[in-house]
Amino acid sequence: MSLKCFLPIVVVAVTILPEFSQAIPPDLPNASVTIPYSELKALWDAARPKAGEGRAPQSPVASILRSANFAITLDGRTTSIAADFSAVNLSENWLFVPLVGGEVRLEGYDPPAAQLVYREDCYGILLAPGAEEELQLRLSASAADEGFKIEPSPATSGRLTISGVPEDRIPLVSGAHASAMQTPGLRSYVLAADSGGVSIRLEKIRDGAEDVDLAPSRWEMVGEALATFSGSKITYESRIYLHADDGEGDEAVLVLPRSARVLTANGDDGATWEALRASDGGKLIRIRWATQEILDREVVLIWEVPQAPLAKRWKLIAPQIDGEVDGVESPFLFVVAEVEGLQILAGDGTRLPVSRQLPAWLRDRVTGDYVSVSTRGGALELAPRWLPRVETPDATVALAKIKQKLVPGGAVLTKASYEIEHDAAVKWLVVLPEGGEILSCRVGGKVSRPVLREGGGLEFSLPSLKAEDPKSTGGTTWVEFSYASQYAPLDPVEGVLQIELPLTELFIQQIDWHLEIPGRYQPTAAEGNVEIVVGKKDAAGLHFRKQLCRGVRPGIELYYRRAE
Repeated sequence: MSLKCFLPIVVVAVTILPEFSQAIPPDLPNASVTIPYSELKALWDAARPKAGEGRAPQSPVASILRSANFAITLDGRTTSIAADFSAVNLSENWLFVPLVGGEVRLEGYDPPAAQLVYREDCYGILLAPGAEEELQLRLSASAADEGFKIEPSPATSGRLTISGVPEDRIPLVSGAHASAMQTPGLRSYVLAADSGGVSIRLEKIRDGAEDVDLAPSRWEMVGEALATFSGSKITYESRIYLHADDGEGDEAVLVLPRSARVLTANGDDGATWEALRASDGGKLIRIRWATQEILDREVVLIWEVPQAPLAKRWKLIAPQIDGEVDGVESPFLFVVAEVEGLQILAGDGTRLPVSRQLPAWLRDRVTGDYVSVSTRGGALELAPRWLPRVETPDATVALAKIKQKLVPGGAVLTKASYEIEHDAAVKWLVVLPEGGEILSCRVGGKVSRPVLREGGGLEFSLPSLKAEDPKSTGGTTWVEFSYASQYAPLDPVEGVLQIELPLTELFIQQIDWHLEIPGRYQPTAAEGNVEIVVGKKDAAGLHFRKQLCRGVRPGIELYYRRAE
């Protein structure tokens, strides 16, 4: 059924020929035009502007703060800050780009023509569409002895330096990482994009007879780790949070299993680490920080331990604090990523829980199935179970084409072509009918000589398809061979003849079989484990088909008689 639309006629101006440009259209008040709906829709779509037509691709971000560098100079009880920024507007609109907030006051800026604005508790700059701007702010803050906070906006590159530190003072900086490149008289720090602000305070260095070195801090620990099994080892990627109530705060020693191999131990404030051996043979990791009396620390610790894949028990051993506070058991969360074919169970064989309240960094790292379990010190025992795998065949036969010619003396010539789907190299075994004699063979278009196996089987070697294309996901190889076989001579009047095809253990999707018989005979019936293809029967032969079989030798009993 076709859909048609009836519309009132509309006056249309056509300017194809000049002589008709002044023609007056006839007055047809009752006229109508009928057009198919498809043509109406095409006119409607052509009149509507296409989405995004004529527009250039848009940037995924509206602006970039390329750099934010702060030079802090201490002079007595005043603090001056020179802040340099580089910003760019990538959008087609005016933008407000925030620069810095916190406990700072503006003293001046360059260039004077810059559109500096105080908005949303911070200083920022207004940028025209596509504009790039470099800006220097002159700021001041409270005395460093009292402490103050700077809140820089996230920038691609951010640095902070402190100069003019009195000899009897030491700067305590949180929210920034001490730079590995330090200059005499100048403290350098790297700003983290997600620091949330930088707090700066000067503390007096103790001196005199009553001043003694601070005692080492006695740390308390909370930890989280992602455990991943691979090959013959378990790799632990952990976040360890340390807290102390007093002490130096610039050193901590962690205890790991003896067989642990530490890959890295990172932290803020210029953290460095070294591996030590305890008197009892245990593995120690000493971590040192640049600044004293920071009593809350975060350490990223990655280590690995050997693990036999077929072991019936796994032990997850959490790190411990050397000299841990008596009576305190450090809580530790293990998230164990399950690998394909491996199920992780508790030590008693029960299923482990799957926590949905993982820390943010673990949610980003875990991409597949996992289990989670908590411990308070010591070792945690797990029972891994390898699940049985379902084996799939190395190859299958997509199509087999068999052509046979039967002569009155009972001899049969067979030409067979097999399209075999496979990926890796395959040994394919074919058993010819009894008395069959191989005449020729080609594999992938090349002449081949199959190996004769016990029981009369012929073994064909199919090459690996990945050798030609490492990214291949599989393909096909054609195997073609011919053979001769001898049956009883055909009876001059009528009889029955049993004919069989080659046998293979591969799964076969379809066999197309054409049997040509002598012209003086005509078939009267055929029985077997194949189906007769209707519509292809002719005086010269018969057509059979067999689908979806494996380990079955196709064959028929052919009844015939002499043609009149």
